[in-house]
Amino acid sequence: ALLNLVIISFSIRMVFDLLGFGHTVLLEN
Repeated sequence: ALLNLVIISFSIRMVFDLLGFGHTVLLEN
C-alpha cells in the first residue's frame, strides 16, 4: 500500500514538473 502511494505521489510530482510549476506547488504544500 505504501509503495503504491509513493509511486502515485512520484507520478503526480513528475506531471506537475512537466507542467512547469511542480516545484512551487510541492514546496508550498
